[in-house]
Amino acid sequence: MFKIGDYCFLIPFPVLFFILFIIATLNIGCNSNKLKTFPVEGIVTIDGQPLEEGMIRFRPKHKENRYSAYGSVKKGNYKLQTTGGDFEAGAIPGEYLVVFSVLAPPLSNDQDAEATETLPNLYTKVEETPFSATVVKGKNLFNFELKSNP
Repeated sequence: MFKIGDYCFLIPFPVLFFILFIIATLNIGCNSNKLKTFPVEGIVTIDGQPLEEGMIRFRPKHKENRYSAYGSVKKGNYKLQTTGGDFEAGAIPGEYLVVFSVLAPPLSNDQDAEATETLPNLYTKVEETPFSATVVKGKNLFNFELKSNP
């Protein structure tokens, strides 16, 4: 019997067990959605100067890790975040290939005009990038030096 105030309820054990099971499952599911990530930050320069604005992306080297990490570069500085992790919390441990993107706005006011990539393919394509990083437990610091004409 289950009592709330002046009211008594008879809840069969299987129903009570089912309700408790659902509550426990929901609680466990809520806590397990976050990935265990570690801080990743650093500096990106181009020709010795801080990269004014752009994007950085850590792409997993191995299929076991299916989570990329990404961040924006502003005045040379970046901090990574991973989809499914806390904001700016970094990346999950593992090996990554590192790519960059710096887009120039369209030259025309046409709505169909697209922004153009200003960096060489060497830095924007996973298949060509010379940069890699291994994220470990704890704080990670990676600096990258790009060149306009590699």
